[in-house]
Amino acid sequence: MAHGMTHGHGMDDDDQNQSGQDDRHERGDDRAVTFNQFDIANYLHADNKADGSAIEDFVFQVKGVEQNGTHVTLPGLGSDFGMYFTVHAVLDPANGAPPHFSKLDISLMVDPGNNNGAVSATTGGVGFANGTGGDFALATGSLVSAALNIDADPVPNTRHANFVEQVTPTAAGREVFGNSLNTGDQFRELLTTLGSNPPFDLIPLPGGDFTVVVNGGTGTVQLTSLNSLSFSTVDLTHDHGRAFDGVGHSQ
Repeated sequence: MAHGMTHGHGMDDDDQNQSGQDDRHERGDDRAVTFNQFDIANYLHADNKADGSAIEDFVFQVKGVEQNGTHVTLPGLGSDFGMYFTVHAVLDPANGAPPHFSKLDISLMVDPGNNNGAVSATTGGVGFANGTGGDFALATGSLVSAALNIDADPVPNTRHANFVEQVTPTAAGREVFGNSLNTGDQFRELLTTLGSNPPFDLIPLPGGDFTVVVNGGTGTVQLTSLNSLSFSTVDLTHDHGRAFDGVGHSQ
């Protein structure tokens, strides 16, 4: 399992965080929030084949943030804007071996106005009731490592995932995170899905294939370094959010 990368930016983490904060003070932004964990609800649609291969699509809806285990208020989250991660994963045929991921792409997304509606996973896929028009990315990334296991903690047939991706902030992400998120940093997602239905539902298909849907698993997202993120909300609301196009570039 890969662990955190060492930053190679010519300054230590305290200098980076202070620099990011100074940038925001120069812009007159007084709404910067510091935290080191996203708390998420996990939604999944997975098409699984009898040979162990699969295509999985996740939405991790951000429900809140924490700093060292203490809840931190992120002004406007769930009202002025929504936040979520999308993950697209591909598993190779296993043929009895442990699962092996050949792709794990992640995006951290913003919903200006928080108008996407409810998120859900069905046999047809996973997504939001009102779609994702106008949303933009703060960061994108790809596979470093991925592991899955099933155990009895806290109840029998509980699924756990440990995903790591190396990420790059978009132009919007550089505005929002300042210097607290840099190219080459790594996100880790730790996911827990109880074996009961809900949240976990396995639908058998002919020939040994099956579909899995998850609605409301739990999880966290952190930097593998455990460093804090300094996050400005000023660009995420209705008017400011329109300054960025659908992939997080300034218009």
